[in-house]
Amino acid sequence: MFRSIRWRIAVSYTVLILTAMFGLSLFLSNVSRNNLLDELRANLLVDARAIAENVRPVLQNDTDGAQLQALATRWADLFATRVTIIAPDGEVLGESQGNLSSMSNHLRRPEIQEALVTGEGSSTRRSESVGLQMVYAAVPVYDEGEELLGFVRVALPAGTVERRIS
Repeated sequence: MFRSIRWRIAVSYTVLILTAMFGLSLFLSNVSRNNLLDELRANLLVDARAIAENVRPVLQNDTDGAQLQALATRWADLFATRVTIIAPDGEVLGESQGNLSSMSNHLRRPEIQEALVTGEGSSTRRSESVGLQMVYAAVPVYDEGEELLGFVRVALPAGTVERRIS
């Protein structure tokens, strides 16, 4: 029965169609993932800029850092993100998740370095402090005289994108 030319052609075309559909679904899944990551990065940068505008006066005047810690927590609750406020030398001044005393210097983080050079930065990597794959976005904070006051960085777990794709 399966030896006839019709069956051989039908089986060949079925395998070809299934293979093409599988390849197309992998391609579209990857394109969707990349588009969602780009959209997420853009949204995080908007959030970081909004926070930076509100943090600027505090960075100019706050000497003990308590107000910056409170602001990081408040903005994190409002935007449902992780918020980190960083000094120009990389010292963490405010952090919505994690203990400030155990935070390492953040100046060499890829998103901070990119923000320092281009005015905004983003990266997707594993967080040293929370242990999750995160999507980060950072912007520098300058005073009116263009003196660097610090950085605002916001982040979300990369699993958010994976759940949206699923």
